[in-house]
Amino acid sequence: MASLNLIQYSTGIVEFLIPATILFTCFNNFFHRPNESKLQKQNYSFWRYPMAIAFGLIHGLGFSNYLRSLLGKDENIIAELLAFNLGLEVGQLFIVCITLMLSFLFVDILKVKRYTWILVISGFVAGIAFKLLLEKYPF
Repeated sequence: MASLNLIQYSTGIVEFLIPATILFTCFNNFFHRPNESKLQKQNYSFWRYPMAIAFGLIHGLGFSNYLRSLLGKDENIIAELLAFNLGLEVGQLFIVCITLMLSFLFVDILKVKRYTWILVISGFVAGIAFKLLLEKYPF
């Protein structure tokens, strides 16, 4: 068990829940076809906000566990924490840029339908998440 002041959690469960949340999001993309009307585009489902908060907390617990194991009992935590966060953000920006460039290529230049592109990307990510889910199965 790992503890974070008031929160105690099993790292095995958190490592299992991270790919589970990603897989859940992919399945949501598979079974939710967006309505094309302007009114429907502005009317987001209420349940998505609590799910985003819950998923963010789960992923945050995973990162805190990794960071704790990376830093250990080091006295100079500020420099390591800054380096970890900057590296994490740069990595995320890199992945987002690659995804946006591919999306532009397929949707705007090759004229693949946006919904079809979302399904393709979701399928790719779901496959990776499912493999991770099986590897991290704690039960």
